[in-house]
Amino acid sequence: MWEAEGFIEEHPRKTPEEVSSNYFAQLIDRNLLQPVIHRDTGELKACQVHDLMRDIAIHMFKKENFAAILTNRRNNFEEVQRRLAIQNTAIDIPGSMPELNPRSLLLFNDQEFPSSSFCRMFSKFKLLRVLDLEGTKIKILPNEVGGLIHLRYLSSRRTQIEELPVSFQRLHNLQTLDVRDSHLKGLPTGIELLTKLRHLNLNKFRAGRRFYKMPKQTASLSNLQTLSGASVDGGFSRELGYLTQLKKLTIGEVKGEDCRQLCDSISQLKWLRSLKIVGLGYDQELNLQELSQPPQYLEKLHLVCAMKEFPQWIGSHNCLRCIALTNCQFVKDPLITLGQLPNLVSLCLNNAYVGKQIYCTSVGFPKLRTLIITDMEELEEWSRLEEGTMKSLQYLVIGSCPKLKMLPDGFQHLAAMQQLYLVGMPEEFMKRARGGGDDHLKVRHIAEIRTFREVGGKYISVLL
Repeated sequence: MWEAEGFIEEHPRKTPEEVSSNYFAQLIDRNLLQPVIHRDTGELKACQVHDLMRDIAIHMFKKENFAAILTNRRNNFEEVQRRLAIQNTAIDIPGSMPELNPRSLLLFNDQEFPSSSFCRMFSKFKLLRVLDLEGTKIKILPNEVGGLIHLRYLSSRRTQIEELPVSFQRLHNLQTLDVRDSHLKGLPTGIELLTKLRHLNLNKFRAGRRFYKMPKQTASLSNLQTLSGASVDGGFSRELGYLTQLKKLTIGEVKGEDCRQLCDSISQLKWLRSLKIVGLGYDQELNLQELSQPPQYLEKLHLVCAMKEFPQWIGSHNCLRCIALTNCQFVKDPLITLGQLPNLVSLCLNNAYVGKQIYCTSVGFPKLRTLIITDMEELEEWSRLEEGTMKSLQYLVIGSCPKLKMLPDGFQHLAAMQQLYLVGMPEEFMKRARGGGDDHLKVRHIAEIRTFREVGGKYISVLL
C-alpha cells in the first residue's frame, strides 16, 4: 500500500519492499506501532496501534487534510480528501463523495454493498491508486474498474467476487493483486499484460483451496516478487524459470512428471526466500532430488507431497529457518539430517515419517524454538535426548501418534521449554506425563502443559 501511494523513496541498492520494511522497523522503534511476533518463528508478522496513538492519528488526518473516515450516512466533506475509509455504519454514499476524487479507498464494511455504488464511484475516481475491498459483501466487480488506469493496489480478499471483468487487463500500473480466500474461479484474460505486477496473492494453501492456472505468457510478469496459489498445470513449470525476481512462491497440483523441469526452473530463482510445493493428491509421488542447486537465500520450505527419499540438498542448506513437511512419508528418519541445520528455528512434521523410531543427534537443532510432530501412526519411540540437544526449544506439540508410549529420556534437559501441547495422544502416554506419573519429573519445569482431546468433532483443552 505504501508503495502504491508513492510513499517509498527510491534507493539505488534496495527494492521498494526492502525500503518499506525499514520504515516499518523505524515506526516500531519509535513506539508508534506495536509489533506482533510470530510465536513459532520469532518473526515480525503484523502490527497493532495503541488506542491513544490511533486517536492522535485521526486528529492529524483532519488537521493535515490527509484522510477522512466515513462513519455514517450524513457525512459530507467540504474539502477534497485524498484518502477515504468507509466503515460499517456508512451504508449510503454521501452525495458529495463523487467530487472527493480520492487516491485511496478502503472499505471496512461487512454489510451488503450495492454494485451500483461501485459503478458510480469508479466512474468518478479516475486518480485512484489503492482500492481495498477486503471482507466486503460484494459479488460483482463492475467493468468500470478498468477505467482506474492509475490503480496500483487492489484487494478483493474474502469477498464473494467470482470473476474479474474483461476490462481488468487495462490496469497496466497494477503492482499488487490480492484475491486470497475469495470466490474467484479463475484469472482474467490478459493478466499477463500487467507487466508491473510485483505481488500476486491468489491463495494460501489450505485443504480444499484451489490453485489457479497461469497464462501461457507468464514469463512477461518478470517483476513478480510474490506468487502464491499458482497451479503447475499447463506448462507453467517451464515459464516459472523466467520469473527471476521471485522471493516468495507457492505452487500446487504438481505431478511426478513435472519435477525435472520444475527443479530446473526453481534453481533459476536466485532471490527466492520462501518456497511451498503441493503435490496433486496424496498418492502423487514427487522427486525433488533434482534440485541440485537450490536458491542460496532460501529460508522457508514447505513440502506437501509423498516422497520416497529425503532431498539431500535440504540438509546442507544452512540458510533454512522454517521447514514444514506434510504427507511426505519418508522411510528414513529426517531428524538426523535436519538436526545439522544451524539456523533452523521452526520444524513441523505432519505425517512425514513412517518409521518406528526418531533420533536427534547430540547437540543437534541449536536454534530450534518450535517443534511440531503429528500424525505419525507407526512411531513407537523417541530416542534419548542428550544434554545440549534442542537447547533453545520453547514450544513442542506432539499429536496423533497412537503408538508412542512415552516422552524421551533426557527430556528434562530441555531447559528453555515453555509450552508442551499433547493432542489426541493415547491414555498410557498421558498417564506418564501427569503428576505422579513416570514422566512427571521430565516435564515439571515446563510452565504450561495442555492436553487436547476430541469430543463431538471439537477439541477440548485441559491444563495439566
